[in-house]
Amino acid sequence: MPAQITALPTPPSTNDPSNFNTRADAFLGQMPTFVTEANAVATEVGANAAQAAADRVQTGSDRAAAAASAASALNAPGTNGTSTTSLTIGTGARSFVTQAGKAWSVGQSLAIANTVAPTNRMIGVLTAYNSGTGAVTVQVTTAEGSGTYAAWTIAMAAGAPMAVASQTDAEAGTDNARVMTPLRTQQAIRSAQVPASIVSATSLTTTSLPVQVVNMPTRGLAVTLPDATTLASGRTFRFYNAGVYDLPIKDASGATKVFIRPGKAALATLSVNGVAAGDWLFDGGNVYGCTLDYIAPNALAGSFGDCRVIPVDGSRDMIVFLSNGNTLKCVVYDRSSNTFGAFATIQSASSVYQTVSINASTVLTVYGQGSTLTAVTVSISGTTATVNTPVSVASFMPSIENIWEATLVGTAWVFRAWSTSAVAEYAFAVTVSGTTPSIGGAVSLNAVPSNSYDPSSCFVAFAPTSSSILFFSAYNSGTSYIAVRYYTLSGNALTLASSFNAAHDFGQTPYKVEPLTTGRYLLLSTTAGVVYGTLVSVNGATASISAGLNLGEMASAVGSGFNGAGSGVLAALPGGRALCGWINTSANLANWVILTDTAGVLTASATTTRVADYTASGAVAKVGALGSTIYLSRTTTGAFAEFYVLDCSGAAPVFSDVQRISIGVDPAFGFSVYSPQNQIRYRYMQSNVMSGGAGIWGLMALNSSNSSTPIGSVWAFNPYPRRILIDSSDGYAYGDHVTAGAKPNEVWAVGAVGNRTLHLRRIECIA
Repeated sequence: MPAQITALPTPPSTNDPSNFNTRADAFLGQMPTFVTEANAVATEVGANAAQAAADRVQTGSDRAAAAASAASALNAPGTNGTSTTSLTIGTGARSFVTQAGKAWSVGQSLAIANTVAPTNRMIGVLTAYNSGTGAVTVQVTTAEGSGTYAAWTIAMAAGAPMAVASQTDAEAGTDNARVMTPLRTQQAIRSAQVPASIVSATSLTTTSLPVQVVNMPTRGLAVTLPDATTLASGRTFRFYNAGVYDLPIKDASGATKVFIRPGKAALATLSVNGVAAGDWLFDGGNVYGCTLDYIAPNALAGSFGDCRVIPVDGSRDMIVFLSNGNTLKCVVYDRSSNTFGAFATIQSASSVYQTVSINASTVLTVYGQGSTLTAVTVSISGTTATVNTPVSVASFMPSIENIWEATLVGTAWVFRAWSTSAVAEYAFAVTVSGTTPSIGGAVSLNAVPSNSYDPSSCFVAFAPTSSSILFFSAYNSGTSYIAVRYYTLSGNALTLASSFNAAHDFGQTPYKVEPLTTGRYLLLSTTAGVVYGTLVSVNGATASISAGLNLGEMASAVGSGFNGAGSGVLAALPGGRALCGWINTSANLANWVILTDTAGVLTASATTTRVADYTASGAVAKVGALGSTIYLSRTTTGAFAEFYVLDCSGAAPVFSDVQRISIGVDPAFGFSVYSPQNQIRYRYMQSNVMSGGAGIWGLMALNSSNSSTPIGSVWAFNPYPRRILIDSSDGYAYGDHVTAGAKPNEVWAVGAVGNRTLHLRRIECIA
């Protein structure tokens, strides 16, 4: 135990005179002991200091001896050697002879350096050593310098250094045996960002670079994203369209996700990777794009006329058009190969026509010339169209001015036609056996023989069964009627089963009609300025009509029917419901209700109102439905169009979006193919499509007199309207005509270049 000093007693203090003497005696009496103990401590401290100095001297000696020993070990003849064996610097096994008796063990690292130029050396692992003969084998892993030498110094090595990656190694990213320095790491990152140039339709994989520069040689080709299940969530691909055509990007299921316009870029980020298609999020790109551009020289005999696109099967369409207003031609397009066949002439005299697809190899065309009706089939093999022998019926009708779109009833197609000389609407059925058509007799659909057709109305037909058809039409001569006529069909013969007329406003007879999911038909019409909803039922061979449900005032006086832009809107909804809209011109309010058919009883919801934007007549609204969401476009004043989105999932309709857009000229919207009211008289109202709700449709924009050459536009509604101009400067088409495509969410822009060249372009919108 180290020496200790006893604590001194409490010293005396003048502040405590009563204890001063006692404490002074005790304190001074302890001093001799204190001196003795202090000297003992001093002696002990001195001894410890001397020992510490001695220890430092010994430690230094020990270190020197250890260093000398280590140096001796490395430099001793037992661990070093020389050799005169001729060796070439390189990796792999190297064998040579050195001195015997070396203290080497297999597995040690040896350095073999040229004695004259030691920077030329090899480092490796000792794999064999014969201490009796001096024979050595070393597996060289690192070689520095080059050359062949016969003077070598061999010594123990601390270990072989790993080789540093080259720029090639960094960019390849495949050599795990080389060190990636910070510089090489940066080079590796930059190499992964080097764009890959794509010049054809391509499917990406997990190893595809994250930046893709695309320059497609033609329209319609696409880049397909990898199978999402092979990628980590968050994986990205950036696309830049360096070409001159719209670029579709598709997921692994083949669904187009976005279009990238020329000179634009988009970023795709994988959000969910549970299925092959994945859930990709896109920053940039458009919902529409032009995927076909076809110019056919010498396809026209003169000016361009009406055009229609007819679906043949899932991959082929037939385009039918009038050349010079009198020659009816066709051409087959194959979507899978993006090719067109040769043009074929269906007929070469002035006519009106309608075309329907019978099956995957046959298309039926009916056309009228004067009072003669002709039916002819076109056989299709691949992209070859062969026009078969036509069948004609002379004096079929007093005259044939229009042929409406057909309704399929069983295996027969029922067409409706208009005769100006007879002031009457007619219907007839056509069946096809093989390639030979058979034309049934024409029946007059006039409700009352003395009544004339109301040109502001439209003809609508439905097929309740495979052997019956229900016609709606309007007449106006002295007394206005909406006529509902029910026919049975046997083969191609039509027989009247039930007919009745409903008297409505004098002078205005337009109406709306939609099939409900209950199997009944909802008729929207007016009487004496009041809007009525009526149900039409079919039971066996009998059709019947219910009493009208009064929905409210449309006008303060008679003479205002559903021929205004927003004056009458009707769209079917799930569950036997329908959206009904009209304008009360007296209050300048647009009224919207939901009508419900419950076991044949019609009821109306509360009315949703908003200020009417446009109350004039002369145009029509365009409607599409997607479940309980209604998409509506219509004209307003002059050069404006309106786009609505109505949520009809609740008890009453709710406007979820309203947009008003200037389009520069008076628009003329046609009905959507979703609605049977697409079957309407005016050609410029037939060239429109809005399928399945939000989608794409054509718009023929005319001046107020409807007499000038139409200016073509296409509008995409997904869910907000976007205008795609149809003109040469925008790269889509010349503005002669737009028509519905064979598939949903596409339109064809068709025009004539000069007086002989046909120009076809297809525009698609992502649903």
